[in-house]
Amino acid sequence: KLAIVYLTYKLADGRVVLHGHVGDIGE
Repeated sequence: KLAIVYLTYKLADGRVVLHGHVGDIGE
């Protein structure tokens, strides 16, 4: 199965960055 995990980073200057990671999960 493939899963997309989104991580949110809040940077020091107040910006928010959304990072998408495609990972492989076992059954």
